[in-house]
Amino acid sequence: MAIPNETGDFLNILATALVAILSTFCTVLFQNFFSRRRERAQKEELFRNYAAPLIRCSENIIWRFGEIILDKRMYLTVDHDFVHVQYKRTSSLYRIASLLGWLRAIQLELDALPRKPDAFPGVISVAIEGIRSALADGPQAEQRRLERLCEIWEIDIKEIDALNRKEIIIDIDIKIHEALIRHESKHIDRLQSLSTQEKNMICRSIYGSIISKLRSHSKPYHMLQDRTDRAIKIIADVESLIYRDWQEAIGDIMLAPDHNSTRRFRIISYSDFEKILYNNSIWMNVFRDSLNGIGVQHNGKDARIEQLVAFARSIAHLLISIEKTSEKDLINANALLVAKRLWNISFDPRQLTSNDRPANPAAFKTTNEPPSLSRDRHP
Repeated sequence: MAIPNETGDFLNILATALVAILSTFCTVLFQNFFSRRRERAQKEELFRNYAAPLIRCSENIIWRFGEIILDKRMYLTVDHDFVHVQYKRTSSLYRIASLLGWLRAIQLELDALPRKPDAFPGVISVAIEGIRSALADGPQAEQRRLERLCEIWEIDIKEIDALNRKEIIIDIDIKIHEALIRHESKHIDRLQSLSTQEKNMICRSIYGSIISKLRSHSKPYHMLQDRTDRAIKIIADVESLIYRDWQEAIGDIMLAPDHNSTRRFRIISYSDFEKILYNNSIWMNVFRDSLNGIGVQHNGKDARIEQLVAFARSIAHLLISIEKTSEKDLINANALLVAKRLWNISFDPRQLTSNDRPANPAAFKTTNEPPSLSRDRHP
């Protein structure tokens, strides 16, 4: 009678199990490898599909910002109601809205992919986030407002730690809203038309919030009174933030299905945009008025000029980032030159003067300054 070879059977079972485990591991490994390759290929195809319109749209904005910021053309001032100036304002809004439309289209395309991958190469994603941030984020403007108030009131802001700064910024925002509610106003710049007594009350309240976080003694009251008008100009700075949800809403209305292209979407026409520009939603109202009255001959009460420069630099950064990709040949060389000028701009809002004198040229500097842009070449 044969005796079973128990050791041999065990080894056979073990070998079979190891082969099955190894086979499963290799299958999963190869599936993940090909899945990542497929995902990368999908992102690359998506980038190629949208690179051309994204670049073209960014170039159009760069040309316009080159005229406004570098050449200091007064296309956005409300005082000039010539047809040419009206066109420049509306077309600037169309170009910005078109960019938001393309960014929204890209996000919708990415969301439609099975694994919803992150968008594009890292440098492009960073540049796109910079655009959204330049339009939407208010903390930087609030921080600048606090710094400028401390400068006027001779407060050493270095004594205020990050947590207390945040609390002060929130408190300032609350006090501004309380003042607007008291005077039944929705527009922050109306604070400048209040009586001297009311302005002093607002400044004392905000000054008290700052001082309460410090160990130092408060300044004499007459010092605050002497500087009230300067402080109110800072407190009443006009801002125009296009929040991220509003950006998506603007992007959505700028899109239409495209059945004749590899892309699923196209941007609506200029004439269709003009029809929806006067939509009565709050986000469209804010967007429509966001460029009204902005000019480099700054009057000291409009924070939007800083936001405009930040937005221009974010668009410039996008083009410069795309230059590092395989789609760099799609970029117009002259547009890229203007983008680099805008990216290298040095902007100091404190060097801008009141509106009875021209703005200080030192407030806008670029390196390797080329000749002025031609309006005829860049409509």
